[in-house]
Amino acid sequence: MDAKNINFRKCLVDIAKGMRGGDLEAMKYMCKDLIPRRRLEDIESGTDLWEALEERGVLAADDTAFLNTLLSSATENRTDLAKILEKYERQFGQNGIGSHSESGRVQKEEEFVGEDLSKEFDYVVDHIGRHWRTLARKLQLTETDIDCIIEENSRNLKEQSRKSLIQWKKEYKEEATKRALVEALKQCELNDTAYHVQNM
Repeated sequence: MDAKNINFRKCLVDIAKGMRGGDLEAMKYMCKDLIPRRRLEDIESGTDLWEALEERGVLAADDTAFLNTLLSSATENRTDLAKILEKYERQFGQNGIGSHSESGRVQKEEEFVGEDLSKEFDYVVDHIGRHWRTLARKLQLTETDIDCIIEENSRNLKEQSRKSLIQWKKEYKEEATKRALVEALKQCELNDTAYHVQNM
């Protein structure tokens, strides 16, 4: 299973865990013309419903439109559930978790708003080594994010480090600043790296 599908499954599990009884019943009602009545009666959880929707070809890692409709129409004032799906779509809706040039240097992308941290990222990647996972956690990346980065770049430590920084920048946008990066490095006790980044 690739990183996108792993995150898709995690997204579905997280949404299901956050659902209340009324949410599930409302969603089932909206699916009554899509899922046979007997099958619908057997559905007792969000994960049961996702499975039924996948069986009918209206839910997949590359197709979350119907789930979006369910979350917006059937769950009243549950923006927390919609945000879980939005995060997944933001991460994997456009060719994975980021891009880089042939030389391995970070490219500027339209979605990378805020400070240009290309030089800072290059320095960190060259000096942080195996500590990138500790830094990623300080930058509030999830364990799933970290696992996916490792899986996609299992033999390249520097690329793992670079992808984690790109992921942070892509996800946190304006909040992903040099100051925040320096503070996270200090929390990891990587003070020499923090000093050089701060003075770049």
